[in-house]
Amino acid sequence: MKKYILQILKLIRGGEVPQLPNYLQTKVHGQTRTLVDMLIELNKLNRYTSPGEALKDLWGHLEHLRTDGDEVAFNCSVRSINAFADQCFPNGTLDVKLLESKLNQHDFYDGIDAVYKDYVVEKTVTLIAYLNDFRRYTNPNQLMSDFLEATGGVNACGSNKDNYYFSFSHYVDYFLKHYLTKFWDELTINGTLDNEIFYDFMIGRHSRGIKKYGLEAVIKRNFQPNSCHKEAYAPYRGGAAPVYVKSPFFTSVNLSTSNRRFIKSCGEGVGPNSVRDYFEFSLIQRLLEFDEKYVFCDNKYDYDSYIPKYDDTLPVFTCAGYRVNFDSEETKKAFLKEMRERCRRRGVRF
Repeated sequence: MKKYILQILKLIRGGEVPQLPNYLQTKVHGQTRTLVDMLIELNKLNRYTSPGEALKDLWGHLEHLRTDGDEVAFNCSVRSINAFADQCFPNGTLDVKLLESKLNQHDFYDGIDAVYKDYVVEKTVTLIAYLNDFRRYTNPNQLMSDFLEATGGVNACGSNKDNYYFSFSHYVDYFLKHYLTKFWDELTINGTLDNEIFYDFMIGRHSRGIKKYGLEAVIKRNFQPNSCHKEAYAPYRGGAAPVYVKSPFFTSVNLSTSNRRFIKSCGEGVGPNSVRDYFEFSLIQRLLEFDEKYVFCDNKYDYDSYIPKYDDTLPVFTCAGYRVNFDSEETKKAFLKEMRERCRRRGVRF
């Protein structure tokens, strides 16, 4: 039995890494990019001559959103879902792309608010798409209820929690401070922050390198492995860049990673931050536990999993914090068959 399970896990994890859903791969307005663009907007107004001034104003703006009400986030998520979601079920099921276009209708924002709006819409749509993969929405009420339960909502008229859904992680705070203070002289002209140089250093160089040479070549030249976690690679030259992890999953099964691609991590790329969708999974796990389409199966040879009871087209999730990606439908069906039989033998009824 153990040998069979490990064979399936090798099919899932071995060789070429299966693609994540598009909405988890094609994020444009992530936290770092958003903060860079927000600081550029502030610099247009204030022409910063020290990193301390720039960071003080940026964090001050974000703290204002948190303590005094985040109107942009409320309008472009909760309020817009309430207003437009019922128009996004043309064939009785949720059209996520149509909903995204509705949320993007707020074209009256400009400057720093316009930058933040793009981040809010993308983050909202990413979570809704992640939810829709297993909830399969057929009405706007369930969509709204799930979004609020997963995120905790957002307050437009008063304070929000420190870690509310649209807040920025402490790692991005550290990341931006590190580059601004260490490379300030390179980012300025005559002592004043230059927006074009700043953007190119923080975003442009890394993007151009990938397009010209490919990600693995860029990592080989400009990155070095973490001293304690050899799978995590951090940039040390060539401008700013995210941390990448040479492993598709955070797993206890020790398999070769020689043919695996690098994936962009969350934060420092260590532990659960090596999992691309760990954050989204942590928000939806409680909904999975009570979803009638799923059953929880413990797996003594790997991480416990949430598997669909009957519908093989639904995704599989593991309690390690990710959606499992299979390299073929046949592999997925074999895995589900074995796990369902295992559950039944242990008396799990479904």
